[in-house]
Amino acid sequence: MQSESPMPVITVGSSKGGCGKTTTVLALASEIRSAGSEVCIIDADDQLSAYNWYQKWQAKDGITVIDASNLNRDIDIRAHIKDAAAKYPFVIVDPAGMRSQRMQWAASLSDMWIIPQKATSLDAAATANLLDVDMEAIVEMRGGRPIPHRILFTMTNPLIMSKNERHVVNATRNKAPVFDAELRQYDAYAAMDLYGLTLEEVAEQGVANAQKPRAYAAEILHQAIEDIKASEAEERK
Repeated sequence: MQSESPMPVITVGSSKGGCGKTTTVLALASEIRSAGSEVCIIDADDQLSAYNWYQKWQAKDGITVIDASNLNRDIDIRAHIKDAAAKYPFVIVDPAGMRSQRMQWAASLSDMWIIPQKATSLDAAATANLLDVDMEAIVEMRGGRPIPHRILFTMTNPLIMSKNERHVVNATRNKAPVFDAELRQYDAYAAMDLYGLTLEEVAEQGVANAQKPRAYAAEILHQAIEDIKASEAEERK
């Protein structure tokens, strides 16, 4: 069985704020654009961090951000996703962290669910709850079809990981699928939001060193796409 959406849809969602959700969205969108494809970001978070970035961004080429924060019902996010997926090669949904049902409905119509998480016990507990409670609801919304998903560690130290962080990472890897790459705490990611730039533009303008941040974002994107392809192949059997 194929996904309801004709083009890849990725939801980046967590129930905990401050986990690097929108940074992940912008980093992935940046690398999709740099690879020569178009991407639509659906910002369904009341904070509108992605949409505010888009307002500052001058190029307005290859990335479109839609304000979908003001929904009458959380289920209405599905209409935005279907419309965007019919027009753009890639769609990334940035749902509100504390609006669980909105995230569930977004994930139910997605080909991949990326769960950003800091290497802390609080974030690990929030993710465990997502995989227990929200996952059950999402699979039910999808008619019993599982959704490809991975945990993405964010804001990790680029030089050395503390003992506590390493413990959280290892414990998480033993319980759930985790991306091989991490979205580490580099200035280039912060510069995207601060100056309204893509990662490629951050590098071009010399605002920050973006070589490694771009490589990590590209690796994460590649692994997500491979997971989507594997899931589609499995469903065709």
